[in-house]
Amino acid sequence: RTLESVVNSKEDQISELNSIINEKDNQIMSIMSPVKEKEGRIRRLEEGRVRSLEEALREKEATLAHIYNSHGWKALLSYYKIRDKLSPERSMRRRFVKKILNTLRGEKHLIKSDITFRNTENEEEQKTKNGSANEDTNVVIADSLIAIQSDLFDRTRMKLVRDSRKSNARAAVFMPCGSGSIHEQLLTSGDRLWDLVAYCYDDTYVDSIPANMVYRRDGSFNGTKFSAFARLISDNPDFVEAYDYWMLMDNDILTTQDDIGRLFRLMAEYKLDLAQPSLTDDSYCAWPIMKRRKVSGLRHVNAVEIMSFMFSKQALMHGMHLFRQSISGYGIDLAFGVIVRKKLGTKPAVIDDVAIKHTKEIDQLSGKFYSMLHDASISPMDELHHMQRLYKFDIRFFEI
Repeated sequence: RTLESVVNSKEDQISELNSIINEKDNQIMSIMSPVKEKEGRIRRLEEGRVRSLEEALREKEATLAHIYNSHGWKALLSYYKIRDKLSPERSMRRRFVKKILNTLRGEKHLIKSDITFRNTENEEEQKTKNGSANEDTNVVIADSLIAIQSDLFDRTRMKLVRDSRKSNARAAVFMPCGSGSIHEQLLTSGDRLWDLVAYCYDDTYVDSIPANMVYRRDGSFNGTKFSAFARLISDNPDFVEAYDYWMLMDNDILTTQDDIGRLFRLMAEYKLDLAQPSLTDDSYCAWPIMKRRKVSGLRHVNAVEIMSFMFSKQALMHGMHLFRQSISGYGIDLAFGVIVRKKLGTKPAVIDDVAIKHTKEIDQLSGKFYSMLHDASISPMDELHHMQRLYKFDIRFFEI
């Protein structure tokens, strides 16, 4: 009996231990399950990221292949061969030709005197091969970019549909519109103290948008807000003098026509040449410094963003060439800031008195705008760095 009792006791202990082990196993399984789920999620994210990078790489390679196989690229290479034969690198002839081309392009390079060039010629010859190679690469990219930009600008055409401008309006808003625009929430039946100039890149709102001037696309390229505005000024040079202030506004901005009128009045009151309204806290925004920080007043910054870009007649006179130097708009904002501060002696500003909402997410991978740029062989970053080399700005926004 004693032995049997001991055996039963041990079996009970074993059974109890087995129960504890099973309970621990269940606890381990409950802990491991979310771990495995997270590992699976991480793996899927990594795989998705790799696929995204691979797809982006393939797109870049396809773009390069398209450029290299294009007639324009072949013509450019032929031009380089002829140029290098007629004006060798670092020759006086090459420097003279560069001066003429830079002047014609409107790129405000400081032209050194021939005496300065002779004094520095030996120093230039001592540059490293890598430095020279980088410079040559930048020249090739810049020349190729300028050729593409020139072609796209020529293909950005617009046809006037109607003109009912107010004779007393001293400010104007230029806005591209088409499928997906939210301007119907912007425009009300009340009288506006400013003119609205609409560029319809498709026929969605050509007949219905209550604009003072309506243009419709008349070229093979849709155009961007910037190339279309450059075309508008090129075709209508009197517009430079017609208005004291302009706003170039995206068609996904939520605001009111009264607030736009107020912004124009504040531009005059604060004596600003370059400005933008602040952004609401729930706006999609690349630079948080542009969000509203106080109830009223303004904050001086080095430059303002291009989604609701406001400038004076004087700023337009000094900076109108910028709109032909960036199809994507990248770099226009920062370059304009440099020009306004140096040429006009005024500071750009974010106006906190008025806050607008940017309603759509900035999708650089598959967004409609960036897909159009990709199809047109335009790299926004190439345009940004090209503008940076021309105007010597930091790629950031900050208060001054």
